[in-house]
Amino acid sequence: MAAKLKNSLFNTLQRFKIAKSLDDLVRREFLSLVDVMQVSILLFFHNYEQIQRIIYSSKIYGEISERYMDNFLFQKGKYALINENFLEAEQCFMKISLKTKGQKRLVMKYLIPCRIFLGRLYEPPKEDNHVEYSEVIKTIKTADFKSYEELSKKYQKLWLKRGIYLLMDRIRIILWRTLVKRL
Repeated sequence: MAAKLKNSLFNTLQRFKIAKSLDDLVRREFLSLVDVMQVSILLFFHNYEQIQRIIYSSKIYGEISERYMDNFLFQKGKYALINENFLEAEQCFMKISLKTKGQKRLVMKYLIPCRIFLGRLYEPPKEDNHVEYSEVIKTIKTADFKSYEELSKKYQKLWLKRGIYLLMDRIRIILWRTLVKRL
């Protein structure tokens, strides 16, 4: 059912993209909105092959209007993070112009794990309410595998919902690296 809905919505958006009756200005604005919507839909359904075609097509990237650029960069950053391209993900997240605290909180949910994997252990301020990452950073600094296992179980649903559970599961490698450095 969900796959049918995704396909029909995606195909409808595709038909709008090729419509000839739209004015050029409206068409450019509308095409960038359609591209951002398509990437959001495909990310939700984990269809990474089609996302790659949309995100990395030079003609589409150049046509994204400023109104939708932040959303596009956020989606591109999430895609890069999922594909473990941490440097590109960090660059995308850093280019986003944040206007509200909610936007900052949303970007930080993905930027903090990205920086952890880049080796930059960023301790988020307590008012940002990213307790799960603060605890993970403490376990990395102490190389405490037992605490990490408990945290992994505790935050499993949250990380699955964000789509970064497998990524956060790879923190064990960083824990081993920290342990070896201590010896």
